[in-house]
Amino acid sequence: MFNHFDFYPGVKFGLFTNYLETLGYSKSYDSKILDSALKMIYNPFDSLYKIGKVTKEFNSILKEQLYGVIIAEFFSKFIRGKLSPDELKANLNFVNGIYKNYPVNKKMLQNGIYSSIIAYNFYKFKNVANSNNSKLNDKVGAKKNKILNEYSLWLAAPSNVAQYNWAKGLIDAKALFPLEIGVKDRDEFLSVYPKSFMKKYLSDDIFENKIINNKIDTASVVFFNSKKLFSFDSLISNLKGQKIFVDFWATWCFPCRMEFAEYNKAVDIFCEKHNIKRLYVAFEKSDNPKNFKNTVYAYNLKGSHYIVDNKLIEEDILRLFYKSDKFYNVPHFALISADGKILNNNAPRLSDSNKLFAEMISKFELVK
Repeated sequence: MFNHFDFYPGVKFGLFTNYLETLGYSKSYDSKILDSALKMIYNPFDSLYKIGKVTKEFNSILKEQLYGVIIAEFFSKFIRGKLSPDELKANLNFVNGIYKNYPVNKKMLQNGIYSSIIAYNFYKFKNVANSNNSKLNDKVGAKKNKILNEYSLWLAAPSNVAQYNWAKGLIDAKALFPLEIGVKDRDEFLSVYPKSFMKKYLSDDIFENKIINNKIDTASVVFFNSKKLFSFDSLISNLKGQKIFVDFWATWCFPCRMEFAEYNKAVDIFCEKHNIKRLYVAFEKSDNPKNFKNTVYAYNLKGSHYIVDNKLIEEDILRLFYKSDKFYNVPHFALISADGKILNNNAPRLSDSNKLFAEMISKFELVK
């Protein structure tokens, strides 16, 4: 029922802005209209609670999350815009008013991601409004620390909110971007909060960079040059006669990294059991092969790897898998039969493993 308006936050936010326009919010900026639009969005869910279909606690958490994603998007609108100093100050007062009406407490932060996003966007905007620099200087005791802008926003937040979100952000970022986040980033946090209640979660074992090629079976990772290939069929020629699970991705794709970090191992086990080959096709710049290869090793992406580095292959992939001649999205998955036929050009994600495995069993005619 939470997905009544579609999973993606932007869809929910689009409905919210439509409600705001209908109620005349842009003419008055009345906070009561903001409240009314939020209630209109939540009404289908609230009705379940009123008729006793869900508990009070469940209803409360769900409301926080739905309000959270909408308010977070509302804040991000101000953050993304290029505003003058006067506009920043005016909007800061406005955003302060919203945050005062919808504050983030510890319980909300523990309940889910969207409340954290509200706090993140709120303090990020405050940082932008109060500083013209990419780094924010903060004097802590006798020391003056220079914290990267990504985390400096939390220096304006209450201590418990700052510690939780900053530390959690580092842990999440390390899992998703193992090459980019390290001990130095952790130590910046501890220089501000040396006795933090989050310190026990920030061990060296987590933050040391241990991306060494011999940590995995390098023979199971094969890189191919696709510069002389001009179609998807020629790209899979090395795997003809094999069942293939294709993963379209990119090193710059945040959701791709999230899928790899959390769900790739289980899919590997399934594919190895049923002799299904993994094929990774990256929409990537071929002039930075070291970063590409390091990312592959960081996530232990066992299989065959190609970079989409010529226009003809890209156009063929768009036509076959996206039904488009211009646009693609990643991550995107496909199933290819042993004789090279596309069995599913939009297979379930790694994170939806039950559906993915069921689809593989069906399309590849596997024995359970």
